[in-house]
Amino acid sequence: MSNIPEIGKIFFVQNGVRKNKDEVLEKWSKTDFVKAAGNVESKGWLLDVLMCVEKIKQAEFSLEDVYGFEEVVQAKHPSNNNERRRLSAVAVLRDKGVLDFVGRGQYRMKLKGR
Repeated sequence: MSNIPEIGKIFFVQNGVRKNKDEVLEKWSKTDFVKAAGNVESKGWLLDVLMCVEKIKQAEFSLEDVYGFEEVVQAKHPSNNNERRRLSAVAVLRDKGVLDFVGRGQYRMKLKGR
């Protein structure tokens, strides 16, 4: 479960309590942007970037904060030499409604996983 972004953790039952169907379906609909991401590799990168963004744990963050995960991404994808370009997928997350663009390289999480 630790490899799944918070937004993708959709529980039908949590702590022994069954979740409301409408709540589950609403959370599920927030993940539609992944389906539209293209091939498996593109989806994987998008989820990796989302995991990096979630690890920042700040309401607002910069593209430079995301670039701070270059080594983490490089270790996960050793054959790739374009980590910065891939980490720039925050623009895709913005376009998909997951992030808000605040301005001048600053972003804010829009959708919460919880």
